[in-house]
Amino acid sequence: MALIYCPECNGAVSDRAVGCPHCAYPLQAALPIEATGKKWKGLALFAIAVATVGFGMAGGGVRGDVGARLIVLGVMLAIVSRVGSWWQNG
Repeated sequence: MALIYCPECNGAVSDRAVGCPHCAYPLQAALPIEATGKKWKGLALFAIAVATVGFGMAGGGVRGDVGARLIVLGVMLAIVSRVGSWWQNG
């Protein structure tokens, strides 16, 4: 780890620093913002909708079994969307 000098204030700064601690001058390019694909966001939204419908159906006596299955499906889709988003972004 070496010391370099800030081009703005000439203060001593570590070469690994993102910005100068004295004047906050950026020394390295900003880290990229994590961009989750629309596919994974859409799948997560669909999962929420499926689980919501499942909760609505589970309250009724006749379709309670179908509602429970929709809740499980919604949770599984939500997990798949989170894992897929994580896998895509590393």
